[in-house]
Amino acid sequence: MYRAAKRIEYWVSPYDSVDPHGIRYVYYLNTRYGAWKTLQLGRGNCCDHAHLMIALCRAAGIPARYRFETSYFPHWGTCGHVCVEVALPEHVENGKAQEVRWVRMDPTNPNSRCIHLRATYANLPF
Repeated sequence: MYRAAKRIEYWVSPYDSVDPHGIRYVYYLNTRYGAWKTLQLGRGNCCDHAHLMIALCRAAGIPARYRFETSYFPHWGTCGHVCVEVALPEHVENGKAQEVRWVRMDPTNPNSRCIHLRATYANLPF
């Protein structure tokens, strides 16, 4: 499940100079497009990248949620940011996960680092 989520993160992410792909990053506040329109346009901000990654993860059967945090970006600085958490099963018994571990993924910029977690959401309130 982790590898599948990482593939989705990679596919949505615009950051790869060797193999350009993914959704181009455009700066604006909050959300404008949602998952479907972001996919159609091929661009979006962190919220819209998260919308698309979460939609693809959920369609693939991977539980995912939004993560609102203060992040540090190596070439940009510190700011509010929306990224993704995926649930990975742990302690599987009889084919069912007894526990899950939420893992942070960032389809906008995999090099970002969380400084302060503000909240997690099943759906964005903005």
